[in-house]
Amino acid sequence: MARTKLATRHWTQRRTAEQERSDTVRPFVSGRVVDSGRMREALQASLRPGGRAALEGDDRKHGRPGSTKGSPSPRR
Repeated sequence: MARTKLATRHWTQRRTAEQERSDTVRPFVSGRVVDSGRMREALQASLRPGGRAALEGDDRKHGRPGSTKGSPSPRR
């Protein structure tokens, strides 16, 4: 009877991967803040094949001066 080799399980695989990504981003970080001018480089350094990324932003409509979005319509 042939024995099949069992794959060894790496219990810290996610932790190790996160640490590796953190290490690649470290040159672009000051404390906990990524320099906005180097954001693209930081994201490219942290992405891995098969990985997922979510970009979130503020998409609310603000009443900015000169903007018609988000401002109330004039009463007639």
